[in-house]
Amino acid sequence: MGWWDKAVIDAVLNNDIIGNDVAGNGRAAGMAVRVFSDDPIDSGSRTLARYVKEIGERYVPAMTVNLVFRADRFSRGGDHTPFDRAGFPAVRFTTTAEFYANQHSASDTFANASPAYAARVARVNAAVAATLALAPPAPDVLTKIKSSVTGLEVTGPNLSRGKSGYDALLKWKEQGDVTDLAGFAVVWRESVSPYWQKEFWVGPGKEFRLADVSIDDIVLGVKAVDKEGNESPVAVYRIVPRLVP
Repeated sequence: MGWWDKAVIDAVLNNDIIGNDVAGNGRAAGMAVRVFSDDPIDSGSRTLARYVKEIGERYVPAMTVNLVFRADRFSRGGDHTPFDRAGFPAVRFTTTAEFYANQHSASDTFANASPAYAARVARVNAAVAATLALAPPAPDVLTKIKSSVTGLEVTGPNLSRGKSGYDALLKWKEQGDVTDLAGFAVVWRESVSPYWQKEFWVGPGKEFRLADVSIDDIVLGVKAVDKEGNESPVAVYRIVPRLVP
């Protein structure tokens, strides 16, 4: 048993190399920040990255959050990685204009930094952290299902084709004791789309049916929203790998 077996961590926002906005080749990028997140496509870290982009750009519209669907920069690593590998949602913020010669060197000084840029990135972090803290917990989209391969009962997404066999029927459970919950919203995207494309307001209900929609072709999720508009991260209906004897 390690520290990760006892820790309660909703998100890790690691900021590493956000102190400058002019690269060594002279390219400037003062109004954007990169956010790295590891695979798979609907991992907790990837879901957190989408949340960072949505919330960060909502409350700090001057900044663009560029998502990079990679654990970190090419052949490099950061302090968020151990958290991701331990199963916690973790992302890395990094400037889009790195000055490589200044990194880990004597020239990495305050004179070569951009406090204004670092402050803008800090505002994005603050917006995300505050919304995460204020928002209700993400709903529970899991249930017990019987494996069609082994016949064993396993935990899987509470998503089915409904009575017709051709719909998308989503069910979920509320988590936590939330007194100001406004309701839930269902989100949808094509499997090849990096971002959520559609949103359906459900209200206080605990299930939602999309008629004549194939659950094979799209990705679905649901989020909780309080009366002040604070949103939880999306709970994604992930595909369960088949169990073999």
